[in-house]
Amino acid sequence: MSSRRVPVDFSWYQYYELAQQLFEDSKKNSPLSESMLRSSISRAYFASHCLARNFLRDVRELAPPIKKTHSWVINTIKDDKDSRIRKIHAQLNRLRIDRNSADYSDSLRQLYSMAEGALIGARQTIDILDEF
Repeated sequence: MSSRRVPVDFSWYQYYELAQQLFEDSKKNSPLSESMLRSSISRAYFASHCLARNFLRDVRELAPPIKKTHSWVINTIKDDKDSRIRKIHAQLNRLRIDRNSADYSDSLRQLYSMAEGALIGARQTIDILDEF
């Protein structure tokens, strides 16, 4: 008898929870603290991005493109008919910029503050999307 696993949709909110955990763990003065902060920023962005993408797909019934999904989500959110959704445009844009910096820059100033801001921005984005 084979054991088949039924696919279950991933909860993108878990990336936000992981971002919080990485942020908290970075405070333990570990040699991995910088990596934890950088990863926290990245996971906070991807939680927000994927939840917004799924909102556009499931609630607004729009089909995300295969390529350039990140800019499509940000630009589509910007033009949404609901002002609550339009409010998250700036958050997503800032999160994306910070995620790119965290993932690609060799040197970052104020990384702790950047990670803290990413968590706040992600939380605000998630709270607005949870209203729907």
